[in-house]
Amino acid sequence: MITACTTSAQDQAYDATNATIQAQAVSVDLPELAPDPALVTGTLENGIRYAILPNKTPPGRAALRVRFDTGSFNEVPGTGGLAHYLEHMAFNGSKNVPEGEMIQILERLGLSFGADTNASTGVDRTIYKLNLPNTDDEVLDAAFMLMRETAENLTLDEDAIDRELGIILSEKRTRDTSIYRAWEAYMGLLANGSDAMSRLPIGTEETLRAIQSDDFRAYYNAHYHPEKTVVAFVGDADPKVIEARIRETFGEWTGEGDAGDTLIPTSATPEASRVVVYEEDGLPTQVRLVSTQPYVKHEDTPEWRRERTLRSLAYGMMSYRMRALAEQVDRPFVNASMGRHSTFDLTEGPVFSAYTQPENWDRALRGLDTELRRALQYGFSQSELDAQLARLDASVKARAEGADTRATTSRTGGLTGALMSTFDNDRVFTHPSQDLARFEAMRETLTLDAVNTKLRSEWGDIEDLSVFIQTSDAPETPEAAVRSVLLDSRSTPVSKPDMSEDKPFAYEDFGTPGKVVSDRVVEDVDARLIDFENNVRLTIKTTKFQDDRVLLKVTFGDGMLSAPVRNEGMRRMALGVIQSSGLEEHEPDELRRILAGRLVASNAFTARAADDKFSFTTLTVPDDMLLQFQIYAAQLSAQAFRERARLNYIDKLKAWYPRHDATMDGVYSKHVLRRVYGGDKRFGFENEDQFYATELTKLEAWLRPQFEQGPVEVTVIGDIDPEVVIEAVAQTLGALPTRSSLDSPDSPSVAAMRQVSFGAQGDGPTIFRHKGDDNQAQLRIYWPANDGKDPLYARQLSVLRAVLRNRLVKDIREGEATTYSPGAGSHASTTFDGFGYVLAVLTLKPEDVDAMADKVRDIANDLASGNIDQDEFDRALKPIVERLDSTEKTNGYWLNVLDDAQSDGLGLTSHRSRASDYDAMRVEDIQSLAATVFDAERALDIRILPTEE
Repeated sequence: MITACTTSAQDQAYDATNATIQAQAVSVDLPELAPDPALVTGTLENGIRYAILPNKTPPGRAALRVRFDTGSFNEVPGTGGLAHYLEHMAFNGSKNVPEGEMIQILERLGLSFGADTNASTGVDRTIYKLNLPNTDDEVLDAAFMLMRETAENLTLDEDAIDRELGIILSEKRTRDTSIYRAWEAYMGLLANGSDAMSRLPIGTEETLRAIQSDDFRAYYNAHYHPEKTVVAFVGDADPKVIEARIRETFGEWTGEGDAGDTLIPTSATPEASRVVVYEEDGLPTQVRLVSTQPYVKHEDTPEWRRERTLRSLAYGMMSYRMRALAEQVDRPFVNASMGRHSTFDLTEGPVFSAYTQPENWDRALRGLDTELRRALQYGFSQSELDAQLARLDASVKARAEGADTRATTSRTGGLTGALMSTFDNDRVFTHPSQDLARFEAMRETLTLDAVNTKLRSEWGDIEDLSVFIQTSDAPETPEAAVRSVLLDSRSTPVSKPDMSEDKPFAYEDFGTPGKVVSDRVVEDVDARLIDFENNVRLTIKTTKFQDDRVLLKVTFGDGMLSAPVRNEGMRRMALGVIQSSGLEEHEPDELRRILAGRLVASNAFTARAADDKFSFTTLTVPDDMLLQFQIYAAQLSAQAFRERARLNYIDKLKAWYPRHDATMDGVYSKHVLRRVYGGDKRFGFENEDQFYATELTKLEAWLRPQFEQGPVEVTVIGDIDPEVVIEAVAQTLGALPTRSSLDSPDSPSVAAMRQVSFGAQGDGPTIFRHKGDDNQAQLRIYWPANDGKDPLYARQLSVLRAVLRNRLVKDIREGEATTYSPGAGSHASTTFDGFGYVLAVLTLKPEDVDAMADKVRDIANDLASGNIDQDEFDRALKPIVERLDSTEKTNGYWLNVLDDAQSDGLGLTSHRSRASDYDAMRVEDIQSLAATVFDAERALDIRILPTEE
């Protein structure tokens, strides 16, 4: 244990006695927890639990999940990895579905492998996932049939098991990175003394190779059992119909014999004041202070949710403090935040973490220790709590107001993910309106004293905290060095934080509101196009896809085509400076405090290398729309360019850059696209110095005219009143000085920047080297294509990509078993004239690269010869077509359609031909396209291989 003297004030602050902890338990009449009224739940006679949640966003679509309450913790010794291996076998043959047919059945119904058909295995659960393109009987019949096959009828053929082994080992190699190994070391600290870390889902190569078919059958019969099964359905269907289907599909299932016992890991034995330093090349340097306490399972009650809210407020305020500190000159770390760990239901506790450069680990550790002691001694201020409460209040209200149009699935899980998490955590699935009522009832009890007391009780005695550091350059005698830094830090008293008063928001008046000079309606898409006298153009479409939600986008200038040189370093520096400089009258941290509780963004600037416009994009609510437009107008007219932001961004880059050569992804971002784009220096980079070279004066000289004079196009989509939008834009963007016209032709310099060329084929493969694991390699083959200014061509290219992807899965993943997830991509640029490509990408063992490159070329040549049959075409096309109707019911789709409606108009043109293009598409079209794209003489064979010894 590290010992150090503390002041008497600190002693008092850390004295979290029973009396002070009890003071948190304020008596308050909170609404009882009750499930969302729309949720239908039940248990079949055989023990299967089910949950059905009707949802019409988007209409016609649904998600089906089957969860088995078993994972790697139920594996017997010597079979590590079996649970995950079995998950793979669900796609490799069952009683009624021959091996290799499941994926094709789903593709014919409009599901895409990977995107709509997936599964996952954890330590205590295995989940099978189908995202359904519609709820027609044919689709529901197949989906439920396949889930029942998975539950009971897997054949687990020995030959199929042997074939799948290569895919499992490929997935293991893909995940076996320095980041993953550092995570294992960290989890080892948190789960100290338990055998949990030897029972993770991926297993070892030795155990995976040793698993026999009898092992699969024993595990399958014991743990794929009705009593351990949850069936969940979310989507646009009658709950009674789905309930009947669940009963019909699973009601007679009894399982083989008795359900197996659930095996749990041995208990952890947390040790106070441990130090663990994990070193490996390519790791970003992260420092963590962590409290490791025995895990306590809590019943989901209103009182417990209040305790979690107090914790969330405390952690949130601390993270905001750290964000402000990280924006100062000579800060101790690049960024820092406070959170919480819960490790395999063994241990739990708060975590305070920071990223920094390898040589600054000691400053980061000292900074974390100092700021934690400062918070524990002096607590937070009322103004900090008011700001955090405002943020929480706005978030809870927004969720309640938009609750009835939540998406069934999304990248972050959507409604389906939220429902499944309640089973993971044994929580009540409540409706956001219930959560809002509960928050309003408890709000008066969320006092400063309660939050400060909660923070102190969470952290306990700081002398007991452990330290975990991951880095690429550890100090000599790391444990002694860490303890020395902490001892020195804790001998230094902390001062009270300086909390200065904020001034009012300085950008509410932009002068005389702009005058509308043109207002017309585009009937076929029900959108209004408005022109202001100052050349600002506005497009509005009112939708009801998401209640109380508005998508705003402002595009301006010529984007990266306006850059004075072709330089990726300059682009990244532009992003860093603009996003971290704030406005001329407000520092970034002051802006965050002023805007607390409002659903707006002050750093939504985007500058992509292949875009011909800069943009701001924000999701907000109608009540905050005017404020968001005020922020946009302030950014265009009073954007700050602070040298401190430039210097701090260089610090971030220095922490980020060393990772590149250590991973395949890093080498890809550094080298591959530059090769594909014919050496164009807007893509990729060659050395570290180019990121630091751009001076602030040069950056401002380039960007200031783009912000203040560049043409502006505004798009507003969502639950809005068009007249309110027009008034808001008139008061803000429409009131700015006259801008350049959207109708102006490209300047000669911009026109020149539109020119790129596809990389020329070399004498052989282009090889780049990574310094990571020597058993990892990547093969990427690119074929040149045309640009996407003709929507039909771009759509045909996307279907060809799907054909290629399906063929790679069939012939390489399933046929050769050399790669876990072969990928295919297509790109048809609307910025660069004549530029596009189709791509195949495989992650492999180095020794397999040559053979698989030949296999990919054989596939491409076969496709080029016209060997694409009707079924293959249909299975590529249908998942695309099935999404057409549902994607049109989203605000994001219409933003993409309309964000250039008054300039290029490509989005509208593409939308208008979308249905007819796909309806008229024939297999012959794709055969013809394949013949032109898959030109072996122009293909780029790029390989990322381990560094040679």
